[in-house]
Amino acid sequence: MDRTRYRLSAVWGSIACVVIGAFALRYAIVGVRAVNFLAYADRPLSWLSSRPTTIFREFAEAQLPRYVRLSSLVVGHAIGMGVAISIAPFALSSRVRQRRPRVHRALGYAYAIACVVGGLTGTAMAILLPMRGDAIAIAANVATGVMLATFTVLGIHAAIRRDLVQHERWMTRTFALLLTLPTLYAFIVILPIFSVPHAVAYEWGHYLCLPLNWLVCEWWLRGRDATMRWLWRMHS
Repeated sequence: MDRTRYRLSAVWGSIACVVIGAFALRYAIVGVRAVNFLAYADRPLSWLSSRPTTIFREFAEAQLPRYVRLSSLVVGHAIGMGVAISIAPFALSSRVRQRRPRVHRALGYAYAIACVVGGLTGTAMAILLPMRGDAIAIAANVATGVMLATFTVLGIHAAIRRDLVQHERWMTRTFALLLTLPTLYAFIVILPIFSVPHAVAYEWGHYLCLPLNWLVCEWWLRGRDATMRWLWRMHS
């Protein structure tokens, strides 16, 4: 039963990543005007929180002129992050790694390139095209982009050194960083349900998405390491 639940969770998680990545890749089709798609989220957000909001429409209207000025940077970031999060469940899958090592290696290279491109362009966007929010929110975006690119390089370096344990740990951290954007949107959707203003939810989402994902990732890695040590002692 536990194994079945785990597989179902993995399947639904993979589907969610593909959907999120595909939504980001809309920039590759329609360009920077794809930001206007966010305005459609205002109505369901208003319904969920029982209070009207135009936060996403206002965000799109404010960002579009900035996006147009550096459209290549914005589109490159969207493509990098979209590709990375779409293939992440497959590139990081232990089953693919064990049964299809060549596929794993090819996906890994594609994932690494997408992460570096997405991370560096995201850092540049946070500085040149600051999103809505204060200095802390901008700093969080810069930190996320730098950490994503750095951890990816460290993960590839570990793989080249054949240190597969550290390679897996670094790449797991990159996945946690990729999920900061879905975590941000989760805060924007969930907090207003508890009477938190949408603008406050947006700001707190920026403050919390990076440290929360980081802590959960490190907690998961430590728990897995402890389990592996226990299994090793049991069989030694």
